[in-house]
Amino acid sequence: MDHAVIRFATCMMRDGHQDHHEHPEKQEDWRSYPRDLGSWDTLFALPEPVPNLHDCLGKPLRIGPVIHRSFQFDSPLQSPWTVNNRVSGNYFVGRGDDALERPVVLFLHGWNASIAYYINYCRTGHRLARRGVHCALVNLPYHVRRKPNRWNEYFLTENIAHTVQAVQQAVIEARIILRWLRSHHRGPVGVWGISLGGWIASILACVERELDFAVLMTPAVRLDKQVWELPFLKAMKASFLEQGATQEDIARIAAPLLPKHHQPLLERDRILLIEALYDQFLGPETTDELWNAWGKPRIERYNHGHISILMDAGVLQTATDFIKTIQRRPTE
Repeated sequence: MDHAVIRFATCMMRDGHQDHHEHPEKQEDWRSYPRDLGSWDTLFALPEPVPNLHDCLGKPLRIGPVIHRSFQFDSPLQSPWTVNNRVSGNYFVGRGDDALERPVVLFLHGWNASIAYYINYCRTGHRLARRGVHCALVNLPYHVRRKPNRWNEYFLTENIAHTVQAVQQAVIEARIILRWLRSHHRGPVGVWGISLGGWIASILACVERELDFAVLMTPAVRLDKQVWELPFLKAMKASFLEQGATQEDIARIAAPLLPKHHQPLLERDRILLIEALYDQFLGPETTDELWNAWGKPRIERYNHGHISILMDAGVLQTATDFIKTIQRRPTE
């Protein structure tokens, strides 16, 4: 299944971006990009004041025991594309006398997941709410309703500065949502990220002090490995090679955004890693590397690939059970 999806994604991607006039221009020379992006606390700092999202919620729609609301707000980081500058998402809240005490999770989807967002992830958000875990889903930059056109490669491009800004935008927007969720719920508030969303969630675990837990499912935490090995990122690799970059140079460029070089602010028992042993996108060794770098928090390994693990109801149950064991951390 992984091989089929990789082949499909490779066919959908263009051989190069430079002939697409709407796409971000290439970085002229990778050597001109600074190797030190500064501290993550500065790079992913919250805006002041932090936006209050209460007025951004749409009308409630009751679906059995779950209330579904959409939300939209302006991103504090502006890109050249108006459609990308408007953050949107869905919010699923279970009903009941103890609703405010239940845990709530911010769910971050994977790369190129626009179709899966509506078919799978919204259904997952509803199922979580039915199981006692409120769920907010957000469209990551350049995905779902935020795509400048039908191509999703705008998040990861050969323009290094643009890719860094996309990551920065995703993290800061997620922090805003997490702060709002924490102010409106008394239960623990955490993040659950899959693949690309797992990368963003791993950064959040290192910068967001008001996070109560993190679930990282097949997290894409090795940008350098992805650029060098994944066929559908061949345009990025080709651009670097044309400029004389080596695999070691790409590793140095990606290093400032790799979570293995940072430590989470969460205690280890508040982190759950979910690994697919037959992952053909990333390789299970990338999850193992992060697991070791972070002091070996809880990890669950499944006989799945990167795609098939999304369909396993047992994985959803494992993550839900883990989340329900977490208590809210005291406010500093």
